[in-house]
Amino acid sequence: MKLTVTEEEAIKRYILELDLRGFAPPLNTIQEMANKLLAERWMDLVGINWLYSFIKRTLGLKIRYSQKLDYQHYKQEEPIII
Repeated sequence: MKLTVTEEEAIKRYILELDLRGFAPPLNTIQEMANKLLAERWMDLVGINWLYSFIKRTLGLKIRYSQKLDYQHYKQEEPIII
C-alpha cells in the first residue's frame, strides 16, 4: 500500500460525502486524487488496478454505474409516486 491509512480514509470520506449529495465521483478523479497525495511525498503513482482493489478492500464503497431509467418499468413498480 502506497497511501497511508489517513490518506485512504480521506479519499473514502470524499467519496461517501459526494454519494450523500447524489453525485458519483468519476473513477479517474479518485485515482488523480490518490496520485496528488503521493506526489506530495515524492512517491510513485498508483497502479492501473489500484482503484478497483481500493474499492474492493474498503467497506462501504461500491461502484455504481448510472443507467437510463425505463419510464414504463418504473411506472409499474411505483405507480403511487408517479
